[in-house]
This record gives sequence, C-alpha cells and structure tokens, in this order.
Amino acid sequence: EMYTKEGSGTLTVQIKSKIDIKVGDKITVTLNGESGAVSVKADSIQLEGANGVTTKSDSAVKMEAPQVAANASSALKMESSGTATVSGSTVSVG
Repeated sequence: EMYTKEGSGTLTVQIKSKIDIKVGDKITVTLNGESGAVSVKADSIQLEGANGVTTKSDSAVKMEAPQVAANASSALKMESSGTATVSGSTVSVG
C-alpha cells in the first residue's frame, strides 16, 4: 500500500513483511517487517550528518573490520560504567 497525504509532502509505503531495494549488482537495502531488521549492503557505505550522527542500541554495538580507526579533531571521549578492556598483541598509549 502506498499513499500520500495531500499537501503534507509525505509519502507512506506500508508493506506487510519485507521490502528489498536493489540497485545494479552491488547495492541491496532490505527492510524486514517480520524481524524488525534493516540491512544495507554495498561496496562502500558513508553516513554523514551536518549536526551529528548517533548510534544507539538497547543491546550492543559492534564494529568489525581488519582495521578500525576513530579520529577526533577536537576531543575523543570513551567511557564505560563497567569494565573497559583494551587488548592487542601490542598496545600503545600516547
């Protein structure tokens, strides 16, 4: 079902179970209404927000890659109300 509300500038698409959007062979966006999951697959994904980007979960946030980098031009703050663990074959601070 797809509808617009006249004058609202809004388009609503309502599907019972799943939407797959495919662009060529390299981009797939899946919205699964049964599991509540959203999947985005592409060669490269960029998130950019002029006023910020927020990632939040009621469970866990996981980043996994051969290399992970975090850069801050002003300040970097990492904190935990529980145990914070940093490990690696070599750990350098400073």
